[in-house]
Amino acid sequence: MHFRWLHSTYAKILIGGVVAFVGIASGVYVGFAFSGNGSKDQKFSPSSRNSSADFALKIVPGEAFPIESYHDNTGATHNFDVLLGGKNTILIFTLWGCGPCNDLLQDTREKMISHLIPGTQVVIVTDGNQPDIPPEYTHLVKGLTIISVDMAHWDTFYGLSIWPTIIGIDSSGIIRHIQITYAREIDHELAEYFFSK
Repeated sequence: MHFRWLHSTYAKILIGGVVAFVGIASGVYVGFAFSGNGSKDQKFSPSSRNSSADFALKIVPGEAFPIESYHDNTGATHNFDVLLGGKNTILIFTLWGCGPCNDLLQDTREKMISHLIPGTQVVIVTDGNQPDIPPEYTHLVKGLTIISVDMAHWDTFYGLSIWPTIIGIDSSGIIRHIQITYAREIDHELAEYFFSK
């Protein structure tokens, strides 16, 4: 049997519309499912863009993280090699009161921690000029390691001048990825290495 109606303009428009609808609906579903919207078990949405590519950083993935000093919450001074301690580590350089920093701290609490590969630690790095945690942030950073550094020093020597900055470091102390800024997405390099599938 020969279906002549399939060759008509009307049929072509109708079939094209159905194909477009199915394609769009599939894309929306996949995006919805991947980001975890509407689910209590939320995940970060990974970004395909390398956010650090446009910045003149003086530390780069593939190199050892610099063994600098920092202050813990008692004011005592330590070196980063002690802090890293052979663990996968995500350092979050943040400033209290910075909008994107606030979003990242909230998402760290609500989305990141439960999806990390076991044994990965999250460390909040704050400005040594503002070491005290404002009361409105205590629930977001409860249970996390919080340290402070001289942000001006890190800007001058390592080019870290935009906050927040997320640095993923593997258990051997090698930088795996650096994400500059945060817009409710994690660079896929961090997601691939530090988050469970």
